[in-house]
Amino acid sequence: AGDGHIDLTSVRGEQHRILARHIILATGDRTVSVRGARIDHELVLDPGSALSAVYLPRTLAVVGHSAAAIEMAGLFAALGTETRLIVSGTTVLPDADESLREGFLTAFKAAGGVVLWRHKVVRSGKDGEGGARCTVRHNQTGEEQTFDVDRIIVAARREATGRSLGLESVGVTRNEAGLIEVDAHFRTASPGIY
Repeated sequence: AGDGHIDLTSVRGEQHRILARHIILATGDRTVSVRGARIDHELVLDPGSALSAVYLPRTLAVVGHSAAAIEMAGLFAALGTETRLIVSGTTVLPDADESLREGFLTAFKAAGGVVLWRHKVVRSGKDGEGGARCTVRHNQTGEEQTFDVDRIIVAARREATGRSLGLESVGVTRNEAGLIEVDAHFRTASPGIY
């Protein structure tokens, strides 16, 4: 509500107002769908729903270059799943040490994993046999390829949750990636909110 006040509504509908000198936002985050592959938790999964699946997929496509994408691709390839990693650029783990990138790629390829460099998902849907059909396009040549997999995991980007909290009305802003903007001391633009 501003000025250190937080208005809460309990699950029973009771209204409460709390006053605090310092407020810490710990809303968590969620995986964001990519154009062409909307997360539905059935055929197109996020890392959380992929790890709670009741069976190990035979074939899989993983979208992204982040730590979460690398974790999913490496884990499932090591478990014997035929895994394709779809990367829009030319590197994985861009903020990591080169030896980590090379170590992952060596292990991933040794487990039978395939990396589709400079590709983006343009379409996904049902394959008619209980799995997913995935179409990717090469960023430079425009060449498309379509393949069927049991599941697709999207782990390309995450954004902060909590859009329903009305944080913008008290001066808390988000950047282009959907993350709450903070300074080097984790302060938001609103005094007292971290």
